[in-house]
Amino acid sequence: MKTLLSLILSVILIMASTSASGEDINIKGKFGFGMIGGVAIHRGDVIDKGTYTGPGSDLGSSDADNSGVYGFDIFYGFTERIALDLTMTYRKTDIKVDGSEWGDVKTISLIPSIQFRYPLSQTVTPYIDVGMGININSFNESSSFNANNEDVIMDNSLALKIGTGLDFFARENLILNVALDWIYNKGDTVSNVTEDTVINGTTVNKGRYRSWETDLSGFNLMFGIRYLF
Repeated sequence: MKTLLSLILSVILIMASTSASGEDINIKGKFGFGMIGGVAIHRGDVIDKGTYTGPGSDLGSSDADNSGVYGFDIFYGFTERIALDLTMTYRKTDIKVDGSEWGDVKTISLIPSIQFRYPLSQTVTPYIDVGMGININSFNESSSFNANNEDVIMDNSLALKIGTGLDFFARENLILNVALDWIYNKGDTVSNVTEDTVINGTTVNKGRYRSWETDLSGFNLMFGIRYLF
């Protein structure tokens, strides 16, 4: 992850002193492929207390660490001002409740979106990005869950994206990008006991033990490089 971000930032710094001024730049009818990377920023409780059922219903605070996110995108320009973008990103998010590790969630987000673009010059184009897709979630429980023979499953969820970004044409076919996107990811989560187990002095039968909604919605600050052809 650090290597990818370093590569992207290095190229941005090298190319920032150059421009495509004077070149004929138009995205209409062009495809693009890019690499993207950045950080996912989360605020607020991760575990929705109103949906939690199970032991310890008086849950305290829950939070998710900010995490790296990276992937790629495929781009097509319908007109100079409207483009279709398809992004696939990966992130791993550590989850804590009252300071105790509950595990981590690995998420692959696949989101097609429409960009509404507003060229300011031959080299600079801000845009608004709106999309909807799917979050593929995998919950990896901590050792405390494993000790209780708990298997945690988080459902895949609807992915919504609302964001804004800025494209800088370093060359006619080379775009440097920075974007801030809000991504929605909230999924039902169930913990099942895989066999009859004694937990805190009480025998718990095999089956559902507790459930809740996991909310990993937040902002992604992204940097990218895209090549048009």
